[in-house]
Amino acid sequence: MANAYFMLGLPGSGKSTFIKNHLPHIPVISRDIIRAELGYTKSAEEKRLLPPEAEEEVTKMQHEVINYYCANNIDFVVDDTNNKVTNRQTLLNIVHYYPTFQTIGVWLRTDINTCIQRRRGQIKPETMVRLSEIFEAPLPNEFDQTEEISFTK
Repeated sequence: MANAYFMLGLPGSGKSTFIKNHLPHIPVISRDIIRAELGYTKSAEEKRLLPPEAEEEVTKMQHEVINYYCANNIDFVVDDTNNKVTNRQTLLNIVHYYPTFQTIGVWLRTDINTCIQRRRGQIKPETMVRLSEIFEAPLPNEFDQTEEISFTK
């Protein structure tokens, strides 16, 4: 059985750090990395949304990479905020097509003030608050397994 990990959490919640510390040898699918690979940003560290047409191209590439890993039975992790059930469901539908995969949601519940501090200069505090207000917690049976990790500074 292969594993598809889905990181969930606000920007600055520690998703990428968690991956480095706990899933270091698993390929990472990140919209930030895809934006850089497609030439829309200079690097994966440049965090920004693109015009809708460009984001559609990023989404298409993300789906292709997920399909590739699933078809080849390779564990992977999706490093994104994954803040909406509908967005997650689209990705989960791809994975569920492959019966050899187990889905694991890793929800990092980090204090909003910590996230604001970590992303100071990148994301306005009021934007971070808005993101926290629209974040949708994982549904009880959304993933085969859900890990909830709480962080306060």
